[in-house]
Amino acid sequence: MGLEVNPNATVWFVALPFFTHLKATSQLAEILAGRGLTVTLLGSKHDIQRLQASWGHIPESSNKRNIQFRSLDIELPDLGNTVGGNARLLKPFAQAELAFEEVLKSELARGSRPTCVIVDLFMPGARDLAAGAGIPAWPFLPFLSSFLTTNLYLKKLGAAGILTLPDSLEESDVKEEFINIPGLSLMKIYEVNAIYFKCNPLYRLGQRRADFLQEADVLIMTGFRELEPQAFSALEKLLYFNALQNSRKISKIWTVGPMFPLLSDNQVSVAKELVAEKVDPCIRFLDSQSPSSVVYVSFGTDVSVSQEQLLELVYGLESSQQPFICALRTPKSDQNSYVMVQDLLSDLDPALLSRISRRSLFVEWAPQMDVLSHASTGAFLSHCGFNSLLESVWHGVPILGWPRQYDQFTNCRHLVDEAQIALEVHPRLIPDGFVTRKDVEIVITTLFHTAEGKALRERARQMKQQAEESVGENGSSSKNLETLVAHIEHLAKQTSGSSNPKQST
Repeated sequence: MGLEVNPNATVWFVALPFFTHLKATSQLAEILAGRGLTVTLLGSKHDIQRLQASWGHIPESSNKRNIQFRSLDIELPDLGNTVGGNARLLKPFAQAELAFEEVLKSELARGSRPTCVIVDLFMPGARDLAAGAGIPAWPFLPFLSSFLTTNLYLKKLGAAGILTLPDSLEESDVKEEFINIPGLSLMKIYEVNAIYFKCNPLYRLGQRRADFLQEADVLIMTGFRELEPQAFSALEKLLYFNALQNSRKISKIWTVGPMFPLLSDNQVSVAKELVAEKVDPCIRFLDSQSPSSVVYVSFGTDVSVSQEQLLELVYGLESSQQPFICALRTPKSDQNSYVMVQDLLSDLDPALLSRISRRSLFVEWAPQMDVLSHASTGAFLSHCGFNSLLESVWHGVPILGWPRQYDQFTNCRHLVDEAQIALEVHPRLIPDGFVTRKDVEIVITTLFHTAEGKALRERARQMKQQAEESVGENGSSSKNLETLVAHIEHLAKQTSGSSNPKQST
């Protein structure tokens, strides 16, 4: 079934085939739809089904949000299964771009075209396809400015022959090196995303991604400027000087987050109905604990840890003496399935289980927003994924950073050094590095029982206030959203008045 021709401003969103990316993309899609734009969200069938299921028992939920869906035929990898490394991601990325090309060709043949396309940064090919058809295509950026600045800076210095990174993070001397990017905290070189090293299968994609950033007229960021003022300024300067050097327009950068507080009331009302019907075990547990005492542990939907590491984590939580909720999964040895909570508990010492029985809860899934908003939650032991990061900031919960991969190390460095709302679980943790029970015990004790931890909790409270102000009536993100909507509506008027719209990026 084709997309209906609509004379109003029409936006297509093209989501990367990662559920966490689709989740962030859908939030902006819903916000723009709520402001009167016609919105279509293109993503993998599997991820769209997961998204609609997460919205709860709302009949025809997608229609209530005024969002049309278009499923793309993509074979998704199991992101918890790391066999094949980053190379396993190339096929679904390529499939997503090819599927988008088919949709675009079909709709153009019918005389249907969107006003603009908002496309995930990791899909520069989709941007090229849209721009080639004269349709403005802008990157959607569910990342911190520090991550994006790193991408641009390394690409620029590498192209000029000023800086040459090692081919691989596995080289023996790499782990002792540092890198200083203007406007950012001093980073250990292994905290730089592995995609920047030539041996990584995604290296070429990383280079094209940097080009996408530099050439776009509009950049849409899902964070808020107050979270990272120095890094944001560094990103602005890089894009400014790049535009001057290449005699092109200076990119507009619009931060529009955190977005989840701006969503419709549907999700809230459904959550209340579900709570009234059956209280989640996590909430029952939190209701029984003291204020700001519980450590919530989760590595997100797409990150897993080994069973050996998980057991070490539990022993560390036990030693800390703090109550905790542990929402984790771990792959079985065959890498095709996951150890469930009951299997994990069967490997624990019965004496340990007895000691922690009154102050622990193990679950395979937790209602994260509800957990973070609860008065008893005092810390979030997190992989520092961007969605989790923003949710924690919004609720004023300090973070215990345990990055695992991708942009998580850069995120953790920013949270610890610039924002100062997080502590590192291990100060020299390398990708896929092992964390001991003593590491876990020390970082939790520091947060809950020292002056340093008290100051960090206060900064987390202040950042929560800044996040609320950013989406308030006169907040930076609120103003940017209104500007974005007005810009799209203006483009729609221009397009409707011209049979040959000019190409724009």
